[in-house]
Amino acid sequence: MIFVTVGTQKFQFNRLLTEIDNLCESNVIKSPVIAQTGSSSYEPKSFKTYKLLTQEKMNDYISQADLVITHGGTSSIFHALKLQKKVIVVPRLQQYGEHVDNHQKEISEILEMQGYISVAWDINDLQDLILNIENINQKIYKGYSEMLVNEIKNYVK
Repeated sequence: MIFVTVGTQKFQFNRLLTEIDNLCESNVIKSPVIAQTGSSSYEPKSFKTYKLLTQEKMNDYISQADLVITHGGTSSIFHALKLQKKVIVVPRLQQYGEHVDNHQKEISEILEMQGYISVAWDINDLQDLILNIENINQKIYKGYSEMLVNEIKNYVK
């Protein structure tokens, strides 16, 4: 199962949900998909969605997932990493009205450089990442790393 989360902020992430829907409809994604869609207005046709989930339900879905696809929010990313899931991040971009700035690109860049996640820098990269995720070696996150968190904070500043 693939779990998709776009976070809970007031911004839509229709671009990601549309691409996941397209990949399901074209049978590129064969696994069941469940998504937490937040403030997005796009209504996927090919997979089950929830606007918001309790923390308990989020834990359940992430625990069951073989792959987590998420926006570039640290809470969503680290939640999946702590449960030792493969993670693909699609950063929200200001140019699409998905956030007020591009800080998610910066967060994603650091975590990708550290080897913890894979990043779809362009939405068209998502298909290849999904198809090859089993061959991508991501580091196992072993809990709170003050050095990593400080590195991210300093980079974003």
